[in-house]
Amino acid sequence: FVNLDDGSVAEGLGSHAESIIGTRIDANGNATTIPNTIEHIKTLIWEAVLLVPCQSGSGKTIEEIIDHYFVTALRVEDRVDLTKLYELVRQHTLEATPDELSMQSKRLMLRLAEREMAESLAGFKSGTIPPICHTTSIPLYIDDVITTDEMALGSLGSGTEGYDVYISVKDMLEIAKSTSLAVHVHALSQRKRSSTNLTFSENSFRAKSNKDTKMQIASNAMKSSLEGLQIS
Repeated sequence: FVNLDDGSVAEGLGSHAESIIGTRIDANGNATTIPNTIEHIKTLIWEAVLLVPCQSGSGKTIEEIIDHYFVTALRVEDRVDLTKLYELVRQHTLEATPDELSMQSKRLMLRLAEREMAESLAGFKSGTIPPICHTTSIPLYIDDVITTDEMALGSLGSGTEGYDVYISVKDMLEIAKSTSLAVHVHALSQRKRSSTNLTFSENSFRAKSNKDTKMQIASNAMKSSLEGLQIS
């Protein structure tokens, strides 16, 4: 059973459910049946590494210094846009650095944290990590597409394999504010685009382009054959 924001209770949620039916009771006691969308959310833990040029006996070298760790939360079907994420993390890293001039000689690199480190920071086993309630309070970056509908239910890692935690996106954001070092909501994903969502005109153009390409290849092959003939 899951308690919804409107006070209703939903039963029998599966880990692959896409929506559930809830009941909203207004001030007059009138019941309205409404669907609640479910956003399946994946959590990744990263490390922000500063590349610092150093002078040693063997010449110039680059030293890697882990500046901080952070978390990203986005839909399971989406991918992190590394360019967007880099700019966001760089911006907030500069804001947190007292001496901005010192940052000019440093380069920032982002990479996923090692599994053992991620589990240590989160306090959960890899594959079951939610974006909130971690053992260590670290910054959280949430893809803004998740927050479009705050009444939607977020399907999060529960710390136990095979089970999810279902919580409203609104409540997830509120909890994040108290358990994360900082919460940043930005566009940071490459949205998955299904080929089934292509319009008829796009499909027609693609088919026409493929046909034209095949005809051009055939034409070029025939031309090459004719040029190779010796006419006596």
